[in-house]
Amino acid sequence: MKKSALVVLLFALSASVTLGNTKPVDAGNNNKTKADTPKPTSTLVYKEKQRFSAVLQIVSLGTLSPFTLKTSMDESGITYCYVPFNFKSRTILWKDIDSAYVRAYKPVMEYGGYGIKHSLKNGKVYNTKGKEGLQLVLKNGKRVLFGTQKPEDVKKFIDELASAGIVKEK
Repeated sequence: MKKSALVVLLFALSASVTLGNTKPVDAGNNNKTKADTPKPTSTLVYKEKQRFSAVLQIVSLGTLSPFTLKTSMDESGITYCYVPFNFKSRTILWKDIDSAYVRAYKPVMEYGGYGIKHSLKNGKVYNTKGKEGLQLVLKNGKRVLFGTQKPEDVKKFIDELASAGIVKEK
């Protein structure tokens, strides 16, 4: 009985995918006070929200559990949060990033699927769907990839940061 419940759970996880919304927003609309906001060198702050909803059989609760990756980029760095695994947002500062570029990737072949995954060769990935993402190579040698549904917008933002000398492109 336990084995069949596990098979049903795995089938439900792989079968039900729901997408969230993605959109770039203006830098003036990011809910920060003037004292908290560094002087912008770019006019765009990019925010993206992706959702992966799966039917999860939680023994005590039996609820639907949405998996949501929220990323935003501004002149100071990349802030991300992958709910329900991280409830607190984390930030990678541009000063800690050696290079950043948008690339195509194979989620299953390179990382073993979607979600938060680790690969010895390719580093860490945060993704919910798709095959394109923002690859970061950190100054400490680590690699992090964030999946994106808007690679053209991310590339444009990285180009703006590179032309301002904030980040180096590959």
